[in-house]
Parts: sequence; structure tokens; C-alpha cells
Amino acid sequence: MRKAPPLRRMADANKKKNFRALFDREYAGKCCGYYTVGNFMTLDPKELSEETAKQLKNVINAEATEYQVKVWEKCFAALIKQFRKHPKYSNLYLIVEYSVPTKQLFARRRTERKVCKRPDIILLERNTVFVLEFKETSKNTPNFSRYLKQTQGYCSRFNLHHKYARKMEVVGCLVFDRSRNYREMIEGIHCISPDKLPEILKEACPEPKKYFRINEWMDGFE
Repeated sequence: MRKAPPLRRMADANKKKNFRALFDREYAGKCCGYYTVGNFMTLDPKELSEETAKQLKNVINAEATEYQVKVWEKCFAALIKQFRKHPKYSNLYLIVEYSVPTKQLFARRRTERKVCKRPDIILLERNTVFVLEFKETSKNTPNFSRYLKQTQGYCSRFNLHHKYARKMEVVGCLVFDRSRNYREMIEGIHCISPDKLPEILKEACPEPKKYFRINEWMDGFE
């Protein structure tokens, strides 16, 4: 295959570089929707997952796969089930697919670039940020270590680079949808089944208080 002329290669490289910068600036802090928990638990999980897919395309300019939409539906159904049992958390904000700027290492080129990753759910209480990463598998998955590191990375970004979250308690939860009655603390992350989420909420904020400046908080990454 013939190589592109030097000037063309340079132009292509600059185009990619500019796109990455634009991606950071345009999408960091955006999401596929946010709700109070009280409103969220009145919604239908299937319709909510379809709406999330639309927002992913419209707001973050990314396509959701059919598998991802099904995973969202299961995630939303599990959350709605637990919140309906515990209505005291109705005033919390729930943010879907919040874009977190992070760095990705490319070993072949030994370079880093900024990208936006998206934890599944952020629960926002006045003094606490819950970072929920759902996995459509059990705790016995061979990918456990990778999922744990992923969740730790999200929490680290909030603690270090979010001007509001760094003043709050950041609680990371790795949620295994196919497990039941499971709870374990591993390297600072709550590894749980969906039915154990209310326990984590109760311990972190026994008297939950509403966070009022949601739009400011969404723009908090520095």
C-alpha cells in the first residue's frame, strides 16, 4: 500500500488531534439523562433504555449496540426494583452514562491521550457521590480484576479532578447483575449484587439530603 504524502499525513494527524481535543471539550461532563430517583423509579426500564440509546447518539455522538441497550434495561430494572423498596432515596439525583475524561495509554506508541469514559450510573447526594458500574455477569467472572480496576479509575478521576466531588465522599460500587446476596469490599470498592445496594446507601448516607446545584456539578471536571 502506498503511503500518503507527508503533508497529507500531517493533515490527517492534525485532524485526529483536533478531534480528540474537541471530544474532551464537548463531551466531558455530559450524560444520557439525569433524574431524581423518585422520577426514575416510575419509568419503564425498556423505554428508559431506548431513550438512553437515543441520547447517546444525540448528546455524546456514539452508537449503542443492541447488547448495550439490553444491559441498560437490566440495570435500570434492578435499580428501580431496589428503589421502590426504599423510597427514602427519592431525592437523590441519578445520572446515566456521565462522561468522565480520563487518559488511555497506547503501549505500541508509548503515548497517552485523553478520552471520555462513562460509568453506568452516578447517584448524587449532597455529601456523597456513588459511582455504580454494572456488569451483566456474576462475581465469578474471569474479568473481575479488569472490572475492579475500571471502577477504581472512575473513582480516582472524581477524587482528583472534579472540583465538587473532591469535597465529597466518593463511593465506588461494582455491581454484578447475576449475583445475589453478595457483598465484599475489595481494594476500596464495594463489590455487590443489586440487592445489597440499599445497604451501601444506608451506611454512607443514613439521612439522605438532596443536592441542589446539579447543573453546576455536571460541569465540575477541570
